[in-house]
Amino acid sequence: MKLLKDMQRIALLAVLTLYLICLTSCQTANSSAKAKGKPHTSTENTNMKAALYHTMAKTVTEQCPIEVDEVTTLTRLEYKEEQHALVYTYLLSGSVYEELSAQKWAVVQKAAAEMLKEKLKTNQLSSQARADSLTLIYIYTDKNGKELFSVTLLPDEY
Repeated sequence: MKLLKDMQRIALLAVLTLYLICLTSCQTANSSAKAKGKPHTSTENTNMKAALYHTMAKTVTEQCPIEVDEVTTLTRLEYKEEQHALVYTYLLSGSVYEELSAQKWAVVQKAAAEMLKEKLKTNQLSSQARADSLTLIYIYTDKNGKELFSVTLLPDEY
């Protein structure tokens, strides 16, 4: 039950980030096109969005660590241009990770993936990420930086 609550908080943080992307992306693209007096091309738009995602990721990372709940902390947000993906890295603190085997982490990973998909599908704020065909990657690590599990969501999955 607690794990589900923690995952809901993580999903909320991800959705809020996507909301900021949506607002900034729409305003920046429209402002740029108006300033130049011409519509922007697809390549210009892609480059602009990549720069926006890099800036957003850098800004969020500068504010890290961001405590999501008592055991989960966002430590970094990156935009991987070659994957066209936002990569969220979380630290699971306490003894949570020491108590679970690899098999149990696989169950947690599957539950997290399903919960994230459902939360993002039902949230209108993630529409910009879907429209931009972003892949969302969530990486969960232990205190030593070891990856415990990750969840990758393709645009048609959320």
